[in-house]
Amino acid sequence: MMDRKSIPDTALRVINVGLDSSVGKAVIRAIADAREMAQETQTATMSALNLPTADEVNRLFGRLRSVSQRLEEVEDTLERIERKIDDLARSEKHT
Repeated sequence: MMDRKSIPDTALRVINVGLDSSVGKAVIRAIADAREMAQETQTATMSALNLPTADEVNRLFGRLRSVSQRLEEVEDTLERIERKIDDLARSEKHT
């Protein structure tokens, strides 16, 4: 009778032997080829539907974040300029 702890070890050994065989390697290649074909099909479908891919959405998000940061810097600069103008206006009223 097999020990419960040895079952995963035995299963792992069987899997390794299967993967090391020519059939196992062919299965792995077929899976990789199927995955690549599925990705190409998905990209073509998204393009045909005029929908952005995940990479395009991520690039756009990065650009929007950059524009947002720049806009915040412009807003901060405008606030500093506004405070200086207010300070100058107050100082001229007192002179």
